[in-house]
Formats: sequence, C-alpha cells, structure tokens
Amino acid sequence: PEDYDNDLREVHKLANRQEMARLLYVATTRARHTLVLADDRELFAKAGGGLPSTSQLQHLVDCENHADVFARIATSAAACELTANARRPPEKANGAHVPAMTARDWQRARKRANEFVRKISPSAYEPHVDILDSAPAIRIHPQPDNVATLYGRWWHMFFQTLDWRGGIAGADQQFAERQPQSPRPERSAKEWHRVRRGLFVDDGAALLRDEQALRHSEFPFLWRSSKRAVLEGVIDLLLINVAERRCTLVDWKTNDERDAELLRARYLPQIAAYWRAVSEITGFQVNGGLFSTALGQLLMYERGELATEWRRLEQLPPNELNEMVAPGVEAEV
Repeated sequence: PEDYDNDLREVHKLANRQEMARLLYVATTRARHTLVLADDRELFAKAGGGLPSTSQLQHLVDCENHADVFARIATSAAACELTANARRPPEKANGAHVPAMTARDWQRARKRANEFVRKISPSAYEPHVDILDSAPAIRIHPQPDNVATLYGRWWHMFFQTLDWRGGIAGADQQFAERQPQSPRPERSAKEWHRVRRGLFVDDGAALLRDEQALRHSEFPFLWRSSKRAVLEGVIDLLLINVAERRCTLVDWKTNDERDAELLRARYLPQIAAYWRAVSEITGFQVNGGLFSTALGQLLMYERGELATEWRRLEQLPPNELNEMVAPGVEAEV
C-alpha cells in the first residue's frame, strides 16, 4: 500500500475513466435498431444525491445537467431517418452486361484454379538427439526447443560470427569466449578439438579457407523451380569466388551422428535442392556439402550425385518434393 502513491492512483483513475468511456461509446454506437438509455440516478445515487464514481452518466455530454440531457431524448421508439437511409440497398450502377460463362470458360477456370504455386523450404531442424545421446529421431519444425535444438542453434551462431581470417588462434579465442553460453559445454568442448582441425587443418576443408571467395553466412534465396513450385531457404555458409565463377555451399550439422555415409544419405535431397537453386541463380559451378561437428569433417557431394538426385526430386509432385527436402515441413500455398 505504501507504494501506491497519489501519482499512481491518478494514473489508475484515468485508465479506468478512459475504459468506461470506450465501453459507453461501443454501447451507444452498436445498436442495430433501437437504443435505450436508462436514467438510473435514483437507484444508484449516493446519500448526498451525487453520482457514484463508476456511473457512466458522467461521460455524457453536459454531465452536470443530466436532467436536461435526458429531457432531449424521446421516451418512445421512433424511426430514425439516418438509420433508414443506411439500410436502403445501394442503387445498381449502370454498366455493361457480363455474358454468361461458357462450358469452355468453366473448364479453363477449373484448370487455372489448381495451378497455384507452392513454397517449399528445404530447411528444417536438425534430427533430434535427446539429452542421453541415444539414437537420433527426425525432429520436425516447428516444435518447442529442447537441449538438442538449443545446442544446434549455439553452434550455428558460433559459425555465423566466426572470423575465418583470424586463423586457428583467433577461432580458439572466439570459442573460449562463447563456450560458457553453450547448452552442453562438455560436449561442445570435446567436439571443438575435432571441429578446429576439420576447419583449419585438414586438406578436405581447403574449400572453406578460400581467401578469394566472398563469404556469406545465413544466405537467403528464393528460386522458382517450376510453374507450380518455388524453393525458399537459408544456406548456412555460401562461398562465392567470382573470378573463378565457383560457389561452395555448406550446411552445418550438429546432431550426434558418427556415420558419415548415413549423414550424407539423409541430407542428400536437401543439399541437392540448395545446389540446384544456387546453380540456376548464379550460373556458376557449385559444390555442396555438410560439415558435421560430431565428426569434425566436411562431407562433400559429387556434382553428378547432386544432379542425379535433383532429377529425381523434380519429377515428384510438390507435396512429395517438400517431404523429401524437408521431412515434416508442410508446403505453404
């Protein structure tokens, strides 16, 4: 009670008065046919004859002379000319006659009605790994976050801000600064030893260290793959070497999967969709792959492998294509 000072009390009173005024406005402007106002001063007046603070009469015009206000209001229902005019149907405008649709018109309309574009997103949450690191199960977006998704997001944020030009020493420093925020600090510390070697030492990841390439993290794209579908997504890392007309796209995978071939097979449709979209948008030679934090390895796909997979995917109906490139994510119309 001692914190409820006069200023706060006045603020509450003002808010209550404004709310009552809004209620009165709604009550008096929503009548469909007849509006009745009741003069209830005699029923609810205080001992001295004044109005209670909650009375809505005080919000009427000229609230000091309530009797005069009610004296101007009719005591029996009467037709309102303004209301009657508002209810009259509008006059039909003179216009050209619209001919009836023929059977051919209806047939074309039905066909066009089915030709809508579906938006398909290859991006989805990582396969779910529970706290005990048991066998992974597919996780579908959107669902509430758990330790696995928060852990994956932490790695993605780290890769997004990683200073590649700083080399392995700079990366170690950045990791040490971000390590306290990891949802699973012990696991991320163990994986970092493999990740740092896979990114900055191993010859297999030399493409990621291309100093001539423009580096884009979280790169969005939208590409119309056919008359009935568009692919929309965000690529974790895209390297564009303009001089050599070459692109490399990489998707970070943070699920605790140690079988490289199983990872490659699981995400082949997603990377094939990315690969095709970037190839068509840029006209460059595009390489695509995954980087697994659990393995500390860059797992690349052969371009022929991606092309074969895309040829299979583009033959599928939009619904099936969406299920293949992003299991469980429904296409948006």
